[in-house]
Amino acid sequence: SFTTSGATMTKPGWAQILSGYNSEVMGIRDNTDYRPLPAGYSVLEKLENHFGPENIVTLFVAGKRDHVGGLCPGEMGEVKGQPWCLTKRSLDCFENGLDTNERVGQRALELLEIHRHDRFFAFFQFAEPDHAGHAFGENSIQYSQAIVDDDRWLGKIMAKLRVLVIYRQTLIYVITDHGFNEGQHTHGNAPCGFMAAKDRQVIRSGDRKDLAPTILKRYGISLEGRNGIPPVDGRPLDEPLFCMHPQ
Repeated sequence: SFTTSGATMTKPGWAQILSGYNSEVMGIRDNTDYRPLPAGYSVLEKLENHFGPENIVTLFVAGKRDHVGGLCPGEMGEVKGQPWCLTKRSLDCFENGLDTNERVGQRALELLEIHRHDRFFAFFQFAEPDHAGHAFGENSIQYSQAIVDDDRWLGKIMAKLRVLVIYRQTLIYVITDHGFNEGQHTHGNAPCGFMAAKDRQVIRSGDRKDLAPTILKRYGISLEGRNGIPPVDGRPLDEPLFCMHPQ
């Protein structure tokens, strides 16, 4: 995946991934220039509106705290309002600040068990390898081990879906909100990340804002604007970016 709108930082990254809008439309440009994502802009809210709250379960579980936070202005000293201040009101589960992969992963497994018979959309965000990169550097053994641990937990989640006999019915997307500067402790200019999908209709790599429209399209939800909410800026990953003319 790559980034063409907004800073290569956590606040605009996950807001863009889960909404499909450019940073200017969201009003979330970097980790210091932000506001709450406007109500109704996220994939999770659009799913709730499309199916009805009684027909889908929306789960948001994050390792990080402030940059994927839901504090509104005036709460615990928050001034601007964190990105998920408005969105969290529509969700069945909003938990952030779990910190470690172990806590995020175990909570993910618990929620999958609970909602095995429900239609669900689940967002599980692991804080690694970002924490390790900031602490030890991108080329450190700790950074590499953190990526391996992410992969280990992905395997556990996939195994759980198999045990619950819902693996075949579940689409899985794995994506990073940004990359990391080569050999450094920061990601101020790191637009290249990765994206992988258990989705046979995906035909290309894409921008981080392309994942949201891909998911919306899978659920049969229009990508056009309605009720004061603008059309998404990203394009579904089952559509080519350029038309090839026959020779």
